[in-house]
Amino acid sequence: MVGNQGRLFRPSLQALLKAKGIDAQVINAGVPFDTTAGYAKNVLIAMYRPETDIVILQPGANDRRFPRDEGNSAPPNIAAI
Repeated sequence: MVGNQGRLFRPSLQALLKAKGIDAQVINAGVPFDTTAGYAKNVLIAMYRPETDIVILQPGANDRRFPRDEGNSAPPNIAAI
């Protein structure tokens, strides 16, 4: 995630998990301006790291920002992921 929301989401999620007694490290691995067309590669990389237990995606916003880029059709890309 990028922008103000990205800076707030990671520490907020980290604090929520800690408050619930869950010892987890939350990492923002967002790629600025990435679209769902590029998510698949990044998700595969994250999923196959031995230290990764969960991957959270927030798709769609950049697909709306860059609608003319080839492959930026969120629903089929999300289904493929």
